[in-house]
Amino acid sequence: MVIDDIKLPSGKTKEMVSFLSGLKINQGKTVLVLEKIEVNIKRSSANIENLKVVDPSNLNAHLILGCQHLILTEAVLKLLSKDKL
Repeated sequence: MVIDDIKLPSGKTKEMVSFLSGLKINQGKTVLVLEKIEVNIKRSSANIENLKVVDPSNLNAHLILGCQHLILTEAVLKLLSKDKL
């Protein structure tokens, strides 16, 4: 799934859960790939068991094949398509 961007103003877990629910992701392993992992996103995702937030340089086949939901931002998709890793 490709999203525009993600902004979580306060960095609370409730915000991340709400974001994922809005994408209809309620269960299963999820990998969120962001160009830059902001402090609020890192903080809000820390207590969610089946969510892993990574940057493109840490994305690997094991993560992709082991998840049920892969979420990328448009910026990450452009970066990966240019193969600048």
